[in-house]
Amino acid sequence: GLPVYGSGLNEEEACKPLLWEDHGNTYAFLAALAWWPEEAWATATEPGACYYYGNYDKIFEMVRQLSQQVDIVSVELQFEETYNPWPTEDQVKEFRALHDAGADIVTGVQSHVPQAAEPYSAREPGGPAIILYGLGNLFFDQMQSWETRTGLIARHTIYDGRLLSTELLTTVLEDFAQPRWATPQERAEILRTIFDAAPPRKDIHQPVSAEAPATPAESGQSTVVPTPAAPSQPTATLLPPTPTFTPPPSPTPVQKSEAVHAPSAVVPSPQPTPPPAGAPILPWPRHQELSEPHFYLSRPTSPEYNQLEDNGYAFGSTAGGRYRVHHGVDIANPAGTPLLAPADSVVIYAGRDDAAHQYGPYPNFYGNVLVIQLDQTWQGRTVYALYGHMQSLEVNSGQRVTRGQQVARTGMEGIAIGPHVHVEVRLDDPNDYNNVYNPALWLEPFGGYGALAGQVITEDGRAWHEVKLHVYRLTNEGSQLYRVFTTYAMDEGLRPDPLLAENAALGSVPAGQYQVVLKLNGVTYHQRVYVGPGQVGWFSFMVNP
Repeated sequence: GLPVYGSGLNEEEACKPLLWEDHGNTYAFLAALAWWPEEAWATATEPGACYYYGNYDKIFEMVRQLSQQVDIVSVELQFEETYNPWPTEDQVKEFRALHDAGADIVTGVQSHVPQAAEPYSAREPGGPAIILYGLGNLFFDQMQSWETRTGLIARHTIYDGRLLSTELLTTVLEDFAQPRWATPQERAEILRTIFDAAPPRKDIHQPVSAEAPATPAESGQSTVVPTPAAPSQPTATLLPPTPTFTPPPSPTPVQKSEAVHAPSAVVPSPQPTPPPAGAPILPWPRHQELSEPHFYLSRPTSPEYNQLEDNGYAFGSTAGGRYRVHHGVDIANPAGTPLLAPADSVVIYAGRDDAAHQYGPYPNFYGNVLVIQLDQTWQGRTVYALYGHMQSLEVNSGQRVTRGQQVARTGMEGIAIGPHVHVEVRLDDPNDYNNVYNPALWLEPFGGYGALAGQVITEDGRAWHEVKLHVYRLTNEGSQLYRVFTTYAMDEGLRPDPLLAENAALGSVPAGQYQVVLKLNGVTYHQRVYVGPGQVGWFSFMVNP
């Protein structure tokens, strides 16, 4: 009998506001998901959550209209997983935009720790109002750390159609799923942390428009502007979300790079433009055609378990600056999930990642580690695969294994939060942490899937690092945002594919037509790319600073 909002039997129902009246006060409640997995998003015919970026204009228009019709508009946004008390740049932009559109209460419900609060007094534009960037944990990683044990309950006092006050009640989890009130000392620590994490107030009176004019292109160039995109999905060598995909129709291949003009569209906030830094490999290698993809590795789990790599903390990324540069990909599953040998191979090492067998940046980084040498070589080079963080190992060093043989079980040993297997690919030298290649280009795609790879470099061969790319899926019905990802961060251990020479890649991409969008220096570029089944679609942007 409880009213539901933010989800429904279809997209229209999921995005519908809940209207409520109590003691003469009128309310409108909206909720949306700005996060993965894609399978959780409602569609025109399938149940799920209201996807924020897929209904961006609609949500803002509802907030504007409802603010004129009811006393209190409350918006809950499941934005992104984070373990930090301070909100991200994208989070601040979107939450403030909702406030500026007319929301009285904006609440984040995705962070795993309590986050900053941003109150607006009655004397401020849009006040009285409050933004709560994150209430903290209730279900996930409960006893992982002190921070994940803490949480907030917001108690709003509303009288005569006005938000009079918000009281932040503080909680602490005990022994899983048993919340209690924080002691005075604990409460002081929790509140001090979130108050210290508040974003700068100087920007509060500069509304973030949900519809900004397009940035003028440089002389002689025109731009296309993408629909607002979801922030990149961070998880870390941590518990990631599990995206799933629906393969679209496979149009005729097109590989043409061009800049075109979009007459009108919603513009995402321009991202900071990092200077193109000289990577350890300078100049960046030239791209060469890959005559035959090297998808030599089968998935480390069987089909009844999750087989998808997490794109939130992808190879070469830092998850938005939260973690060290990632040297592999993560595939999350419950602890104890069987792990399988990816190919016919020989076990080089199976054991603890200790000082005598250090495969990470320091001892016990991977906890239990498995390193195997594939029987199959690539262009005369020896191929090694590494699994990390296992709960247990079921093979020994020197043992021969066959493709699909059970070799270990998923865990979270070493530096890991949440059970998953960390997968790496190394060539020629299995012991060198600074000798890693993107596993997304080595893991065998699912049937009807391929991979996407490309370069973003300058004319003199310098790589652009951590530049955001938007990928749109093109179908007969139009375009839809598929992924947002970044070029590789600068790290001495990352190696582009010896032939492809990519500095950005996505694995597990449904075959079909895509548009890759890059925005740098106020100019937006795009390129259409075809991803064939079992193939690697290629894009390339050359942009000078």
